Amino acid sequence: PHNGNLYNNSRMATVTINDKNVGPSRVNLEGQGTMGSKSSNDDMHRANVTYAEDGEYQFKVSARVKAGNQAQPFESGQFMIDTQK
Repeated sequence: PHNGNLYNNSRMATVTINDKNVGPSRVNLEGQGTMGSKSSNDDMHRANVTYAEDGEYQFKVSARVKAGNQAQPFESGQFMIDTQK
């Protein structure tokens, strides 16, 4: 990977959005991985994404507020899982 993020075991990303104007239906997660648990509590929304297989990954989270404006997206950068090393 370009950023040197090489892991020899599975990884879990926890995506947290804390905004009263963003509901779970307004959040978009792009990329690979297995979506795990999701939770919402008032204005905090959380989701876990697991990366278990060997490979190169990256993900992007974007959201829209109730007024329709696009929130600042988050991009993970590239990372690699290689359990053979």
